Formats: sequence, C-alpha cells, structure tokens
Amino acid sequence: MSTTNKMSCRIVLRFILPALLLSAVLTVSAGTGNVHWVGMMLRFQPGTGVEMQAQQSFSSTLSLDTVPPPSLSPGLLTVLDDQAFVGATTWLAVGYFRIESPRNVLDPFPRFDDFEVQLPTVDNDADGIPDVLMIDRELATTATTGSFEIQGRSGAVEAVWDRAAGSYQGRCVIRMSGSHQPGNPTQFFVATYTNVFELATMAGRVDFKTGARHTLGSWALQRTGDISGYEGGVGEFSFTRSNPDVLELVPRFLHYFYVGDTIRSYLPERPFLRAGTHYNGFVNFTNGVPGSFDQRYLKWVVSISAPADHDGNQIPDFSDVAPAFAPELSLQHPSTEYQLIITGEPDATYTLETTTDLGSPAWSGTTNITLGTVPATIAVTPADARQGFWRATYP
Repeated sequence: MSTTNKMSCRIVLRFILPALLLSAVLTVSAGTGNVHWVGMMLRFQPGTGVEMQAQQSFSSTLSLDTVPPPSLSPGLLTVLDDQAFVGATTWLAVGYFRIESPRNVLDPFPRFDDFEVQLPTVDNDADGIPDVLMIDRELATTATTGSFEIQGRSGAVEAVWDRAAGSYQGRCVIRMSGSHQPGNPTQFFVATYTNVFELATMAGRVDFKTGARHTLGSWALQRTGDISGYEGGVGEFSFTRSNPDVLELVPRFLHYFYVGDTIRSYLPERPFLRAGTHYNGFVNFTNGVPGSFDQRYLKWVVSISAPADHDGNQIPDFSDVAPAFAPELSLQHPSTEYQLIITGEPDATYTLETTTDLGSPAWSGTTNITLGTVPATIAVTPADARQGFWRATYP
C-alpha cells in the first residue's frame, strides 16, 4: 500500500490472478440507519353504521375508493400533502364514497361522489411525516374534518382517528351530514360509520458511505403493512448532496421479494430534505407495487433515520462532508483482453499511473479519469497484465 500523502489505491496485477483488489485505508464516513417506506394511500375497509333521515334510521355501509364509481373495489384513498412536505400543515385523504342501504332501492340519489378528509397532523418526533402514516408511532384519538359532495352539493365530514404503535390497522369513525335537497328538512341526513384503515409500509436497514458530494448505500426492506403478495425488497441508492440539508435521489430500482423476482423502477418526485436526523422525500414507482390492486401504491414517502454524528457538528454523517471515496481497482478477464475497472465517487477525478518495476520511484502513463455513475473500464493487453502495476490517486 502506498504511503504517500495522497489518497491512493494500488493493485498488483498478475496473469494468474485476473482480479485482485487492494484499497487504501481512508477516513470515509460510513454507517447504518433505519428507513421507512410509507405508501401514499390508505386502505379503508367498508364501514358499517346507521343513517338518520326524516326521523328514520337505516343500517348502511360506507365504501371508499380512489377511482370513480361504479368501479369501487378495494377501499383505497390517495394521500396528498400540501407540497411543503416537511412540516406540511395539511394532509388529505381524497377519493370517492358510496353508501349502501335499503333506501338505495327507492332513493333516486345514486349515493357516490367526491370525498375528502384531513389526516391528523400530529408529528411527535418532528420528522415532517404525520404519526398516522408511521407504523412505529402511536396515534392518540384525534379529530379532523372534511367534506363530500352530493351531485354538486356539499356536505360535512367529521372524523375521529386512533391507531396503536406497531399496528398497521387503525380506526376511523366517520360522521357525514348533508342534504339531498337543500331547503327540504326531510332530505337532511346524518350517518356515522366505523371504518378500519390500513397502512401500506415497508421498513428496514440502510447501510451507507458518505463522500465529498455523494451518499451511496443499500436498503433491505420488509413488509410491515397491508399489501398482499410480497414480503419486501432490496436495492441500492445514490444521493447527490447540494448541501447537508438537501439531497437529490438518483433514479434506481427496487427488487421485490415476490413471485417472479419483480423489479420496479422509481423516480424521485423532489429532493429529500433533512429534518434533524431524518431525511424525507417522495418517490414514484413507474408501474406500481406487485400484488397490489391494479398495481397501485405508486407514490411513497421515504424517511431515513441516521442519527450518527461522529464529529459532533450537529450534521449527521449521512449528509456531512467527507473525503471522496477511495479509488478501488480490479482486473477482469472477460475475453482475450483484460479489463482494469476503476471504482470510486461519481464526478470525482482520479489519477491512474502505471509501472513495471515496484522498486523504482518513478510511475508513468499518468491518466486522469473522471468517473460517472458507473465504474470506468480500461482495456489491458495480456502482456501488460502479466508485467504491469497500477495505482490510482486522488489529490
């Protein structure tokens, strides 16, 4: 290993050892953390209740969904934030509703239309994501409001939510009040329903290393919420940091533990923002989650918790400035020629040098290589592979 004052990596290549890798010992920030993926949809099971109208009561059922009727099926409502995300003041669950009761046979009103309800915005750990969406947090009894429409006429929604920590299921008591015919007191109705709502979540571990401008790593996820058909997923991630508080996620893939080894690509919706020791952002899958109804659950909140701060500067290692990644060299022999593979930090420029005599202080053939998102490859002849030595340095 080189003892110069440059960060360097030297590899000794032999014909009988077609791939031998040596790395420099460097102070590069690396660590682990936890991650939660939260589907931006809530699944509501049909809720039973009582409808009161003109001093009469009827047993009825409330069903909710994201798609317009008559295609009501799995009970999903889309979750929207107010675009501020971290510290958002309004989160809405929006979709459509349908009430089914004996009166449907006689009532000309088809009883399905727009529905929206505010989510509780309680956020006890101040990470920017409401506790109602995070499976590891308790949601104490909290009341919110909303609205619905009946053929263009508005009605009021009152909702009372609660969910135990660690449970993907919670309870939402929904009270709806409105009129089929404004001004006609006999058409005013009040209906109360108890619905079970369910979260779609994944959680797991992240392993990362931090360089000069990038944070690279991997996550291993396990299903913790209600999506049938898969058990989790694994994948790599790459962030580009403009500053310690703003990170751009590079589009990648997530490989699901699912029949057929399904792979789904995802795109970041906007930068991840730091909230204390958490990093939060949105990702959109291009084709949904396997096994979910109609391949839904396209949009997810991703929250990474990585509190380690080795230099004590109040910026977690996950986004703190660190030396560029040490270059790594390997030799491969895919065909008649060899390939020298240079791996390091994207956008960093490394200097590659070569010699045939380790006893000589002189190294020649200086080449500057700026890496992209994939390792650089240089063709090497069999003769050079038998006799040559290479090293890569980074000033």
